[in-house]
Amino acid sequence: MRSTLSVVALVVMLAGVLSGGPAVADGDASLVLLRTGHFQLRLGDQPDPEARIYRSEGIPRLLVEAPSLGAPWLVVAGAKVARRLDPAAVAPVEGEPDAVTANPAATTSEVPITIEGLALVFESDRGRVVLEPAEPLTGERAADELLAALPEYRRGAAEYEPGRGELRLLAKVEGPVEVDVFFGSWCPHCERIVPRIIKLSRSLDGNAIHFRFHGLPRKFEDDPLARQYEIGAVPVVLVRRGSEIVARLEGRVLIRPEQALTSVLFGP
Repeated sequence: MRSTLSVVALVVMLAGVLSGGPAVADGDASLVLLRTGHFQLRLGDQPDPEARIYRSEGIPRLLVEAPSLGAPWLVVAGAKVARRLDPAAVAPVEGEPDAVTANPAATTSEVPITIEGLALVFESDRGRVVLEPAEPLTGERAADELLAALPEYRRGAAEYEPGRGELRLLAKVEGPVEVDVFFGSWCPHCERIVPRIIKLSRSLDGNAIHFRFHGLPRKFEDDPLARQYEIGAVPVVLVRRGSEIVARLEGRVLIRPEQALTSVLFGP
């Protein structure tokens, strides 16, 4: 996905939180929300690395939990408000480490929200709260680091199963093969593809194929490697044997990365 489109996608996501249609009453129904890595929290001017942010399906709502806030806050679409919830109204979902339920009926206070650029802003009892797009993960990144930082990647990797036949073939590869994966942590298409490549890399751990993950900023021209390899969209995978690039993979072929890599190393 091109970087210019990713910015549009972020604007749509942020706008959707505030303009998801007419005001909708939450009633007493509990919401199920999944943790997201696409937003970050600032309280005042300070980023809060301990904040956990969750997003609902359908009409978007964001739930923010952070020790610095003292209580969870629910950002409600349509109503254009942030609601302070009783902490007892938020509970983990058994067997789903990235999921919680929240009861909007347990609201203890309510404040309006404004949009400032790409940020959602409201005044809490602890000060000014800013929800904004997370800073891109750039440069060389270990797979474990990506899984820790991006809940969407964790879920995608857990759900994907590489083909067993391809895994058996790839495990037989002799000589070092380097697979360089260029991605954007802000890119929706990468969110589908890169977790699958991470799962593949873990399945081949200890074999002759080695994977490296390189995060790009939204402006590709700001990254020297993106300029060197003329990358205009992500994800892009470069396959090397020694110093030679034997394949450049991008687009739909990466939906099944083990098949793409097998075709490169063994022929179609």
